[in-house]
Amino acid sequence: MTALFALVFAAAAAAQENSLIGSSVSSDKWNIKRGDQKVEEFTGNVQYRKEGRRLAADWALYNHDTQRLEARGSLSAEDRLGDGTTATARGEKAFFERLSGKGWLTGKRPEDEVSLLVQRPDGSEQGRGGARRAEWDVKRREVLLQGDAWFKEERGDVQADTARFIHPAKTMELAGRRPVIRAVGPGWSAAVQADALTATAIDDDRRRVSGKGGAKGWLHFPSDSPLGP
Repeated sequence: MTALFALVFAAAAAAQENSLIGSSVSSDKWNIKRGDQKVEEFTGNVQYRKEGRRLAADWALYNHDTQRLEARGSLSAEDRLGDGTTATARGEKAFFERLSGKGWLTGKRPEDEVSLLVQRPDGSEQGRGGARRAEWDVKRREVLLQGDAWFKEERGDVQADTARFIHPAKTMELAGRRPVIRAVGPGWSAAVQADALTATAIDDDRRRVSGKGGAKGWLHFPSDSPLGP
């Protein structure tokens, strides 16, 4: 849950600076417009790098007055976290408004999926997921995945129509299409399904899960497990 929150937040982190000028920015073409508003436009092989962050796109536009960033085309937002973990979000269109702290990431079409990937410092995969749309609120430290949201890692996976991650409360809220949380441990596996599910982190290894509306749960011990029959 923590890894997924950090991953989706990578798109917002790459857009938080007041200006792209002064950072490492490259593109095939650069145009600055000074009229009623100051606007920078980058076209072709856009690469923005600063302090472990990278934003790549085919086109980007930054408005200094409104402090809004738009980007599109083969978009990739990457953030290297303090422990060396790398979080990457990929899509086709992105928007971020610094004043409100809100933004979104989508595919080229509404039905296209935004892909999500978390990698350990050694480059191995820690988890991956996807959704039709990702929205974030930097100030509230919340992320919302909308449309066939899913995420999978070694300890389990989640599936739902929508998934909201509330970082201050260390909570994940799943809703729509009877969401499911699955978990795997040494010698056991478990799953919970309901109309709505909430998972809250107790510590690094434990989660408290609750369900509303026809909640069902399963716990399985293989026959060769010490806890099995």
